[in-house]
Amino acid sequence: MRVTTADLGGLCEVKVVDGREDRSERARISDNAPHAHYALERQDIHIELESFKEVCDGLGVQEDWSVCEPFGGSGWHASIIQAMVKPRAHLVNDIAHDCTLSARMTLPESVEVVQGDGYDLVQSHERWDWVHADFNLWTLERMAGDAALRKAWLALFGAAEHCISFTDTTPYNNMKYAGRDIGLWFDEVDRWLQVLMGWKLEHVVCWGPAAMHVLHPCKEAFNGHGPVIQVVKEPMKVSILSVEE
Repeated sequence: MRVTTADLGGLCEVKVVDGREDRSERARISDNAPHAHYALERQDIHIELESFKEVCDGLGVQEDWSVCEPFGGSGWHASIIQAMVKPRAHLVNDIAHDCTLSARMTLPESVEVVQGDGYDLVQSHERWDWVHADFNLWTLERMAGDAALRKAWLALFGAAEHCISFTDTTPYNNMKYAGRDIGLWFDEVDRWLQVLMGWKLEHVVCWGPAAMHVLHPCKEAFNGHGPVIQVVKEPMKVSILSVEE
């Protein structure tokens, strides 16, 4: 087992467990292993972490909130949430054993870490103030063709009281958006969410291959103002502190 300890932007330290016995498998990226130690050295991960930092900065300290992460990974976002949002209750779930072990080694005991299917969790009829669903399959095309994925995404709106955040890669995986003002896509998403779900897209943080959407319940029937769009270009400084075998 390999354990990597890293500093995320001076905000927090995380530990990442890679329990695969075959070291050659650690070079693969297609086997649901972005949580493995090498991912902390990737620039795309660093800029994604900086983008999520901006999400948390926009939300501010919310000490009376409960937070659920159905796709919590190794706990990197959870660590930033703990450092910046400081919720009263925090549940982190992931389906992978290494991820949940990493999160348990990283996060304080006050954070509940469980291993399970994120789809089941968001459809469990439990409710939280904020559901942060960092799942890179939330694309329009995939949800159109996958009933289970669509059902899980729709369940977010019944699971959250005050805030939903999720990652959208639709514009970057579809050539019909190439060369267009990407803000038009986000305005369209905002209009549909307000009309159909009663939630407004307030904040969009883009970093190239994807964007994070931050939603709040509508305060009126329809708000014609589009979301605040923020583009992150500089990655978070991530420092590897130690690697232990």
